[in-house]
Amino acid sequence: MNEDLDKWHEASRSLLEEAHEKARKKSNYDAEKTRQELEELFEAHFQKPAHPFQIDFAEAMILGLDSILIAGTGAGKSITYMLPALHQCDKLVLIISPLKILQEDQVERFRALGMEAEAVNGDTWSEKLEKILMAQKLHAVLTSPEMCFKHDSFRKWLQSEATGQRVLGTVVDEAHCISQWGGAFRPDYSVLDKLRTIVPAGKPITALSATLNPNALKELVDGLNFDIDDTFFWNLGNDRPNITSSVVQMKSSKDYKAAANLLPDVTAVSTLKDVPKAIIFTDAIRKTQIICNRVRKRYPQLEKTSVAFLHAHRTVRAKRRIMEEFRAGNIKILVATEAAGMGADIPDIELIVQFGVPKSMSIWTQRAGRGGRDLQIQARAIMLVEKLMFQRKKAPSAKVSTSQVTHSKAKCSRAKQAKKSRKHGAVTTGPIPPPETESDSSSDLGSDLDSDAVPAHSEMAGQGADESAHETDEDEDGHVWAKAVDPDVCEYITTKACRRDIADKHFNNPPRRSPTSLCCDNCINAVSDSPPEDDSERPQTPLDQSPPSSVHSTPSKHTTANGKRRMTRAKKGEAPKTRRKEHLRSAKANLSDWRTITYLKEYADSNFTDIAILPDKVVNQLASNRALNMDELKALVPQWALADIHGQAIIDRLARLDQAYMDAVAGEKQAKKQKRAAEELRNATLQRPLMPISTNYPTPSTPAPSTASFAVHDLPVATPQGTFYQYMMPGHSPSGYVPVLSPYPTLLYQPSTPLLQTTTPDVFDS
Repeated sequence: MNEDLDKWHEASRSLLEEAHEKARKKSNYDAEKTRQELEELFEAHFQKPAHPFQIDFAEAMILGLDSILIAGTGAGKSITYMLPALHQCDKLVLIISPLKILQEDQVERFRALGMEAEAVNGDTWSEKLEKILMAQKLHAVLTSPEMCFKHDSFRKWLQSEATGQRVLGTVVDEAHCISQWGGAFRPDYSVLDKLRTIVPAGKPITALSATLNPNALKELVDGLNFDIDDTFFWNLGNDRPNITSSVVQMKSSKDYKAAANLLPDVTAVSTLKDVPKAIIFTDAIRKTQIICNRVRKRYPQLEKTSVAFLHAHRTVRAKRRIMEEFRAGNIKILVATEAAGMGADIPDIELIVQFGVPKSMSIWTQRAGRGGRDLQIQARAIMLVEKLMFQRKKAPSAKVSTSQVTHSKAKCSRAKQAKKSRKHGAVTTGPIPPPETESDSSSDLGSDLDSDAVPAHSEMAGQGADESAHETDEDEDGHVWAKAVDPDVCEYITTKACRRDIADKHFNNPPRRSPTSLCCDNCINAVSDSPPEDDSERPQTPLDQSPPSSVHSTPSKHTTANGKRRMTRAKKGEAPKTRRKEHLRSAKANLSDWRTITYLKEYADSNFTDIAILPDKVVNQLASNRALNMDELKALVPQWALADIHGQAIIDRLARLDQAYMDAVAGEKQAKKQKRAAEELRNATLQRPLMPISTNYPTPSTPAPSTASFAVHDLPVATPQGTFYQYMMPGHSPSGYVPVLSPYPTLLYQPSTPLLQTTTPDVFDS
């Protein structure tokens, strides 16, 4: 496939040279002068040199060449149509953009360069805007397919002679939407071929995208009627070398706690500056608000306004305000749907979290690409997926058709809704409407004539998918993956190979340069020779069910005659050489907290992540085994590069944890011992033989003790002085006692034990 790219690139070079020659003969065009002017314009506005491809595509528009550019998010694709507008200041560039919020963002960027621009959509259309258009003073107009095809007044302006003379070219931004949205959701994207009949004849069309795989590229070429032989094409690939991607398993689609664990620990956050700028993406509107509220509760020390949510149903004013505050840094964590998924140029985003499996590789790549737009930032993109993604099940019988399964699910859904209606006293007289889904599928169409919404239910993974997309990934044993998702996404999630390689294959990327820091979680694990985290395909070792107070056994150094090593127990009062169960989990949490805090304090300005300081394999080994000194620690984790710098701090930290553990175990033993003594004492009292009744005994001068003055819980722990009878006499107050109804004064790992609180209780429990 890369050989085909090379041929196409070579043909594009020749095409541009031919255009130079034709323009020179027709109008004395000076290619060298024009390119120099474009470069000077760029440097004057951005104080840095332009990339060669930006000059090439800007010149292609000026020369009237159709063009297609595939380049990663943040690569500078927008410059390819901003430069021509700057250079040809009496001309107009028409940009077809899919989202209103993206249109607004681009308008601000044009204005920042000193150019006049307007977003034309259902929200902005007015008599005033129409007058601005008719004045023919704008350098850029950003709009949608719906406005071009369905709005009579705007279409009339677009087809006017005055507009036709000023239009330099038309840009289809985020061109992957033609295959991604060109169905029932945004039908006008499927008929963009009609665009050539609306825009001025002979004017070039430029298509830009970061996520066009070969099939989607073919749909684009067919959909916009590109002539391949006369189209300037370049595929720079969409790899982002400064983004480290990883896949993390969560329990279910509502495991909001998993999202919390990816954010800094609450103890490491004191001010807003301690929080990295992050976006948490989800496909459900309701979940944006749930996650937003829980993140706010996680950081009570911060203003609630520092965490916000964004989706298609928010007002135009709210969307604009949120994006402005997020760009300014007043909002640090944004929970959003696709409304923030494309195009918005915010350079300092450090963390991207995809909550749930994305519908396609295109969506994942677009969202992950929101991070690290500033190449000096080492960003992270984490995909949180349900554990079902790693499980396989028996393939369904071939006799069961898809329609049967769909009918069965629909019938079950209707039955549940009917039952719910009866429960609340509702009376249904007709067919039950389908329940509303937790999706972002509600569009902004209506009178607006364009949309910000993205249908979570639609197969946006289409991307021109071939027939293989409909086949099942059935293995030799007749098993398939338990969760049905796009095959390419499934391969990306379940692979043990480099995730960049999987993405390169899907998008047919050209050879890429090496990552600026850590590549992906699989490559990190391969370097540290550790298995991928949360690899549920690998057999899991069950936790030992022995009580936490039992003494751990470790293998002896000496072997028997059979070559076996006897198990030796730890000495009394000595911490166990290995940690298990709650002790092990506390150690892991303690080390994870140390890693995060140390990274923020000492390595925040570095170009690597906190995992590089203390890899997961090192965490597991240090948490599982006790190291008393640096020699033992280095022998335990010889691959840890920072052992000399941070090793002693780890030893001291875990030693304090072990001491707290031993104190808790000793306290529990003492509590049990006291409980047994109290019970024995109580039983001895209850089983004492009664004094025989006799009339020969004289009447005592003092009344006998009554049961009202004796409480069972006042039994002494021991009787070091006097007799038992003296302790049982009324009015005697023993020096100490154990409440029989609460026999555990000290419990293992109580939250009230300070040394054992390695992490703050998580507010994300669902």
